[in-house]
Amino acid sequence: RLGIGGLSRCLWLGKGGAAAGSMCSCGQWIHIDDVPDGYVGVRESDEYGSALFGGSKSFMADEVEVIRVESLSLLSLKVIEGANFDALQSAALDRFLGPTIAGRLKLIYRASRDGPSYGDLLRCVGDTKDLVFVVSKGEYVFGAFVSGGLQLPDDPTGVNEYDCDGWQFSLAGHFTKGPTKL
Repeated sequence: RLGIGGLSRCLWLGKGGAAAGSMCSCGQWIHIDDVPDGYVGVRESDEYGSALFGGSKSFMADEVEVIRVESLSLLSLKVIEGANFDALQSAALDRFLGPTIAGRLKLIYRASRDGPSYGDLLRCVGDTKDLVFVVSKGEYVFGAFVSGGLQLPDDPTGVNEYDCDGWQFSLAGHFTKGPTKL
């Protein structure tokens, strides 16, 4: 349903299979050449050894959240009200966004609260830009930022690929040095 990234770094929400109706049905991998030093998480068992932030290439997330970056602010909110992760992880995410992007961060979608379907996610996100997707699976907390928002294909069964600023990150469970922006 929703793919973020490219050929070497991919995060899929609402991935195919029996639970495809749920945004918590996920897939994720990062090519070995794009994995920063200090990675201690699960690796794919093939010859490439790509990083698997969810513990496997396909998995059911415990939670999927979408956070909107609101207008710029000199005093950035460090704790994201209603989010499923702690103040340290919120502060790391704020640091990753940097002074040119970081503003007030507001939780606008949570699968367990708003519903797990693609339609539920679209209803909550709408045409909002500057989105942070956060996935939690056990000890792992990770996700992606996209500046362009969600741009749907004209055909609901089609694909719409487009360019926008974006990056992935790990907030917990993957690196010895702690939260890491890729």
